[in-house]
Amino acid sequence: MIIVGEITEDTVAQVLVQGVRQQPYLICSGGGDTSAACALYDFLCSFESTTIAMGHVASAAVPIFAAGTVRFAFPSTTFLWHEPYVEGAQEGRSDDLSVLARTLQDWYSWGCGALEDRIGSDLSFDGRGAGCTFDAAEAVELGLVHEVLGADKSLTELVRLSLNAVPKKPAKKKAKKK
Repeated sequence: MIIVGEITEDTVAQVLVQGVRQQPYLICSGGGDTSAACALYDFLCSFESTTIAMGHVASAAVPIFAAGTVRFAFPSTTFLWHEPYVEGAQEGRSDDLSVLARTLQDWYSWGCGALEDRIGSDLSFDGRGAGCTFDAAEAVELGLVHEVLGADKSLTELVRLSLNAVPKKPAKKKAKKK
């Protein structure tokens, strides 16, 4: 199963309709709809799955990737975790804007909590508009990636082996803001 591009409700439908639980989930996404990401995260956490990051995995796609029981990344993969944001000018009554602010904070708290539960690392940080970026090797240090794929191993063999070995949860680590 390949999850590429923006995460939407259609992405969720595609994954659920296919329902393929024995195949790896290749993820190359800059993120997208947080509600859809929550659905995919819950689905992938409901069974032992393998996720493989390629290209750029960012925003709402990071918890989806972390939902994998076993997680691989290609060497040139980059990750970005940031606070949620809303595109465009926001207008409305102060009550409406207050609800929006609480909702954004709830999404961010959910994402940080989901990541900490799955990888044992705290990727939260303070600061508006800033983000944590890290490469595949740094993602291994954080516990987000179990192994960086190399030329010495076949992807098919790694996936087959990964379904038979569930890694231990790593010790908690703190991400560095870049």
